[in-house]
Amino acid sequence: MGNKQSREQTRPNERGKPCTCDVFDLSVACEDDALCLSLTTDLPVNTRVAVSAYRFLSERNSHQWQWTCFEGAVPVKQLQNGLNGFVLRLTNDELDTKGLHVYRHLKRSMNVIIATLSASLEISASAPTTRHRFGLCNRRLTGKAVTVFPSGHLLERLATIDIPISTTVMKQLGL
Repeated sequence: MGNKQSREQTRPNERGKPCTCDVFDLSVACEDDALCLSLTTDLPVNTRVAVSAYRFLSERNSHQWQWTCFEGAVPVKQLQNGLNGFVLRLTNDELDTKGLHVYRHLKRSMNVIIATLSASLEISASAPTTRHRFGLCNRRLTGKAVTVFPSGHLLERLATIDIPISTTVMKQLGL
């Protein structure tokens, strides 16, 4: 049996439905010291979108770490304008408290001492979160918003916004 024939027999069957995505718009804003994040898309309802938000923590020796403020998979819901998407609103305290827990772990395990914490928040939204939602490596996911890689197809948007650091967390850090 030749290599090509062997590959055809061991290749997983194509699963998942074809999907076209032409709209995957991420918008972020700072309203009343809170992050307001919204995604508008034409992906099907219940498609899970991975969302993460982080700052950068700098040590005295100028080494940088990610201060993770939010990580989660958010399902797409039907919106009123005929498209799908979601809206997240997270306060500074909600965002930075999670980062404080991660910092305390770093401080205990690696003796990381904070010098500065960036006011800028990096936000990432990518879909789908499952590797085979739209076929093998999501190769049945097509459209204007889709990025094609040799390893599969992906939707991803990045944004940066300046949002003040939580005063409660700053007091706990002694900064």
